[in-house]
Amino acid sequence: MARKLIELAHDLQGLAELEKGLRELGRDVGLKGLSKATSAGARLIRDRARALAPKDTGKLKNNIVVTKYRRVRDKDRETRHAVVIRQKGKASDKQNAFYGAFVECGTSKQAAQPFIRPAFEGKRKDAANTVVRSMEKTIATEKVKRGFK
Repeated sequence: MARKLIELAHDLQGLAELEKGLRELGRDVGLKGLSKATSAGARLIRDRARALAPKDTGKLKNNIVVTKYRRVRDKDRETRHAVVIRQKGKASDKQNAFYGAFVECGTSKQAAQPFIRPAFEGKRKDAANTVVRSMEKTIATEKVKRGFK
């Protein structure tokens, strides 16, 4: 299971036009559009984290991924995307960079070499803007398909 270091969740409250557009299109279109949009925002952060990650073998860089998980709470579905360091199988497996948290946070014998936090801080606004633009595009496309004005 991947260890979540930072999660990007975009809250649409306060964005009246987007909320209105989502309501007009229905729940399923809104959820799919939001999932696609948050994935795009998380990919920006992932790409920056990969660029900032220390490069010894490239294993750490290759295991910084965006993961999607769903949760149902009181009949409401929620989909989130998180930038994580993949940890699958044995330590020697190509898809296991268990040591990523040690690199990010440091240990008693090794200084921290942060790459996830700076990526998040540096790309947070760009990711939020990407989410909003993607949702606007989804709403506009769906309105044209359905004949809304």
